[in-house]
Amino acid sequence: MELLKKMVAVGCRPDVITYGTLMDGLCQTRNVSVAIKLHEEMAKGKEESGVTCRPDVVTYSTIIDGLCKAGLIEKARQLFFEMKSSGISPNIVTYTVLIYGFCRVGDWEIVKSLFISMMDQGVQPCVVTFSVVIDFLCKEGKLDEVNRLLQLMVQQGVEPDAYIYSILMNGYCLAGRIGYARELFDPMTREGYRADVVSYTTLINWFCKNKIVNKALSLYQEMISEGIRPDVIVYNTLINGLCNSGELEKANELFSYMEEKGCAPNEVTFGTLMFGFLENDNIPKVVELLHKMAERNVKPTEFIMSLVMQLLMKAENYYECLNQLPQFLVQKRN
Repeated sequence: MELLKKMVAVGCRPDVITYGTLMDGLCQTRNVSVAIKLHEEMAKGKEESGVTCRPDVVTYSTIIDGLCKAGLIEKARQLFFEMKSSGISPNIVTYTVLIYGFCRVGDWEIVKSLFISMMDQGVQPCVVTFSVVIDFLCKEGKLDEVNRLLQLMVQQGVEPDAYIYSILMNGYCLAGRIGYARELFDPMTREGYRADVVSYTTLINWFCKNKIVNKALSLYQEMISEGIRPDVIVYNTLINGLCNSGELEKANELFSYMEEKGCAPNEVTFGTLMFGFLENDNIPKVVELLHKMAERNVKPTEFIMSLVMQLLMKAENYYECLNQLPQFLVQKRN
């Protein structure tokens, strides 16, 4: 803002691009109130402040986006109506950011109204617009609406991308229709998209949550055969699923395998395994895992420290167990 004042002071008149860039920066740094003030000066045309240009569709879209992200949805909607009354037609960006804002607050009626208005005004929704609405509908469990929207996408010539397929998979899983989610892999391939680590993780997570660990492991093997490298999230999900199913040895084997393949375990991996072994009173294994943590410089979380306290309470010989713990957990005794 100081630079803007200096520009005006030396007779350099900022144009609409300058103001748009400044407003974007202000919104991104959460200075939305300053951005609103700047927009109001533009709208009123305060020449004494050096403002000689008027807001355009880009500046309106920028400030509306900033307001939505700040949770000031009604103010964003007011500006949307203001721009229309000023003769500035909202474009696809304006509609999409406002639709996203109302999706965030869960107002389906306004989302639907904006979407219909956009279509009526001849503004073609893009894949981002569709993904925003589909994601919202999936989270709300409105799968019938999702299917209608997918049909509209096809009619409008907008092809679903890999991100939309991932949203759909998660939506079907949320509704307990994991089989449908799995079937989406086939149309993805037909459309030329390759299932990625996110797609596989989504299904693996839901199979594990529903204690269908064998299918989760099958997907894990499939992703490896497809040349997709599992990340630490995939391994953590599978290890947690195996622990919850009482298959601790398999979970431990997977832990060793992930390290062999160059995937470093994190505090979640260690915490999950420790919890499983502690529940089964396998104190030596928990101590062994704590030492592995120390060797790999993985810092213990509050959850892991609480497991250590449980470990000490379960141990037959408290002091002997305490002395077995790695140095990052206990100070050496004099």
